[in-house]
Amino acid sequence: MVLGLGSMGLIQVLRADTLASDAHWAYIDRDSARSSTNIRKALLILPFQTSYYHELAQLNQDIALGLIPPPTQETVAPDIYWQLAISAAKKETELEPRSRMAWKDLAVLYSLVSTQTPNVAAWQIAAFHSATTFDPANSLLFIAYGDVLEAQGNIDAALSNYLLAITLKPNSSVGYYRLARIYRAHGDYEKSSLSYKQTILKLPQDSPEVLIMQQELDSLPVPASSIQTTTPAPPQQPEYHPIQESPTPTILTEEELRRRQAEDDFQHPQ
Repeated sequence: MVLGLGSMGLIQVLRADTLASDAHWAYIDRDSARSSTNIRKALLILPFQTSYYHELAQLNQDIALGLIPPPTQETVAPDIYWQLAISAAKKETELEPRSRMAWKDLAVLYSLVSTQTPNVAAWQIAAFHSATTFDPANSLLFIAYGDVLEAQGNIDAALSNYLLAITLKPNSSVGYYRLARIYRAHGDYEKSSLSYKQTILKLPQDSPEVLIMQQELDSLPVPASSIQTTTPAPPQQPEYHPIQESPTPTILTEEELRRRQAEDDFQHPQ
């Protein structure tokens, strides 16, 4: 870092690092005014230090989200801090165009920004495309990318990203929950039910989220495929087998008996 620098150059580098370190501690102390001032002073000394832009982007993002107080008492719209955060993150990607961290920072920022911001949709896609290209094994990036696509109404692409996230991390309860949610929103309750069940299986069984997922699963409408819509066939009647009646015995008179005996003697003489 300091090779080739003269004594004055070394002093400047150390000065910039001291300012950046103080800015970081001020950020932790929720002193956004001191943090912002010192990180900008550090950038005046070392304008190509990407880590400083990372700190500046994180600071403005948290101010925009209301996680830390703004550096001024004057009322400033959150959009201003979003713009400052995005500007710093873009500078980070310009300085290190193949940095996974830089593109992830920018992509996550765009996923948080309101879709009403001008041109944000195109930038969201571009940032996530680059982020997932340079960090193709990061399952959480694909989930965040899916969230952006779902918000934009591109449901098929969102599903593809959620499924890819699960492929990268099969035990991801987050990925399965995204599937359960999107299937539910679009009326595919059978797939939603299966995804909820997988979500519950992937969560620690003592997690309070298990109860929440179970309640959401129980509130699903009954899938149409499980409802019996055809009229059941009537029960078959047992086959009828009439009882064969025994023939009524013929009672012969005495005269008829003598006649038959005579006929028999005639046909079978002794």
